[in-house]
This record gives sequence, structure tokens and C-alpha cells, in this order.
Amino acid sequence: ADLVVIGSGIAGMSAAVEASRAGATVVVLEKTAITGGDSSICSGNFYCCESKTQDELGYTDYGTPEDIAQFFFAQSDEDANMDICRLVAENGGAALDWLVDMGCEFDKKPGDNVSDRSMLSKTGGKGIVDVLVSEAEKNGAELMMETRAIGLKTDAGRVTGVIARQGTTEYDISARSVVIASGGFDGQDWSKELYAPGAVGWHTFSSPGNTGDGAREGSRRPHPVEGRSLADPSRREEAARPE
Repeated sequence: ADLVVIGSGIAGMSAAVEASRAGATVVVLEKTAITGGDSSICSGNFYCCESKTQDELGYTDYGTPEDIAQFFFAQSDEDANMDICRLVAENGGAALDWLVDMGCEFDKKPGDNVSDRSMLSKTGGKGIVDVLVSEAEKNGAELMMETRAIGLKTDAGRVTGVIARQGTTEYDISARSVVIASGGFDGQDWSKELYAPGAVGWHTFSSPGNTGDGAREGSRRPHPVEGRSLADPSRREEAARPE
């Protein structure tokens, strides 16, 4: 494959759509039986500005990208990476229009005193995922369901593919590029112990598949896959931060 995407949420499927539209051969790995992960159970709320969609609907009291970036930063108790806050804020409107052009439908979130920045998918997060999956598959992308990435293939420090497992069958998938889009970690206490110990024991509405696989693997340097598993909780002591 030209590209392997780990995770079939909105982020992963967006990558799959863009790559497949460009003519790349794309394989998407999803460890559960349902596409989307958290994206499929969320409301599909976009907090953005300066989109053509908002302008056409008359929702123009949305401020500036910097206003939104500051809002994101404040919501994180001023702990977020401000560069990422600005990146999301500056591109959120274009992302919304990209989804609308593909067939997704949005309107302002209902309620009193709701900001014009708050745009809600008419079909929820699941509707967005379904549109992305359909577009990617139309362009030739292959989705492998109930297929867990268990390690990254490397050669001389460069990632060259993914080792994946579906039931008792193991796949060795070579790829020119790999996108890890499976960073959710709040679905299990053992993964919260790694990334948010203060939240251990708290009830979560997240997908039980949110076990930090992508966050953990992405935080390491590339390594050979022999004897390593993205999914094994016993590795919690090893992986937390980049070296």
C-alpha cells in the first residue's frame, strides 16, 4: 500500500479520503467491528469561523481564528499547545466546507445564547464518518475491520509498514507512509493511568476502544516489531513520553 491508516475516526478517514483521491492505494485498519471510534458516538459539533457554510446560512458573528484559538486554550486550563490551537482555529472553517462539499450537512447548534461558531452535524458524528468511509471506498480505499495494528515495521529508523492481526491471522503490510489516527486513551483505566491519572475511576462516555494505542506508539522512536504490541497493557511502564 501507499498509505496505511490506523483508526477509522474522522481524522483517519479524512487522511484516507485525501490520499485515495490523489490515486494512492490506501488500507485503513480498525480494531473494532464499527467504524469511527469516538467520532461515531460524538455529536459532530464543529467550533469554527470564516466558513462558506456559516456565511451562506447567515451565521457570521463568529469572531476571528485567534478568538477561537484563545477559547480552545482556555478550555484546556491553559495547558494546550497554542500552536496547535491556532492551527485548528485557522483551518476549522475550511474543514467544515470540505465536509459539506462531500455531502455532510451542518447547522448552528440549537439553544439559547449559542455562538455562531458552534456548527452541529445534522447526522451526528456517525453521519460524518459514514460520508468519509463512502468517499474513501469509492476511491478504492480498503477498510479492514476487527483488525488491530500490533506494531510498526521499520528499516534503518524509517517506518515501512504495519504488522496487524485479525483474529488468528497476522498481516505484514508494507507501506510508503503510515498515519496513526488512534490516539484516544480514556476508554480504560489502565490507559488513563498513563496519560491522565487524575481521571482514573471517572465514568467516561468514550469508546471502550480508546486505550491509547496510537498515542503510545507515536510517542516512541520507530522500533522493530518483534515481541512488541501496541495493545498490551503490560507496556504501560515503557511508553509515556518521547525520549
